[in-house]
Amino acid sequence: MADTTNATLVDESGQGAMDLVIPRPCPNCGAIVNGKAALVDIPHFKEVAHLILDCSNCATRSETYKSGHRVEEKGTRITLNVESKRDFERKLLKGENCTIEIPSLGLEIPASTLPARFIPIADFLHRALTDILRQAQATGQGGNPELKQFVQKLMAFMDADLLPATMIFDDPAGNTYLESFSAPEVDPTIVTVEYERSVMQEALVGSSYDHTPI
Repeated sequence: MADTTNATLVDESGQGAMDLVIPRPCPNCGAIVNGKAALVDIPHFKEVAHLILDCSNCATRSETYKSGHRVEEKGTRITLNVESKRDFERKLLKGENCTIEIPSLGLEIPASTLPARFIPIADFLHRALTDILRQAQATGQGGNPELKQFVQKLMAFMDADLLPATMIFDDPAGNTYLESFSAPEVDPTIVTVEYERSVMQEALVGSSYDHTPI
């Protein structure tokens, strides 16, 4: 848990959500920034903490989301049948431990690729691709044939050239949400399964959240 001893209450809404100012290091330059945190209620999901950092030192802006319930009792595996480009408009809250698979393409996006975000799937895929390419350039792997093939497949998928396809969002912490176009009715293109975590997964989510801020 973050030390909120010096957190300053800025505002309180009629729904009980609070805005707090919490000093946090900038993820880019390390300068201490007064981050603004608020509780946000996501319909048909749960309340999550939203943290925004605007660094005046390096002009970096970052946003992260964390579950107000920390780790759920069970992990969740959400399967989406992507049938058209419209499915990429669905809002995704990707938990910190969530991996994303596209089995038909043999693609897997590791949980560490991007921090927790609440954005459309299309935006997430674009950011993930940018992050993967940036890391490859930084490590001298930009010309790797396997990486090039991965990028080509992912770009074709994002352009809806390889549909229909299946996306699997596997979060052992149970903190990933995918927007349903028919909520509160059942969305026939989404299947959500809860599962018991393995010993390794239990250790993973425990270490991820024991020292997580907010």
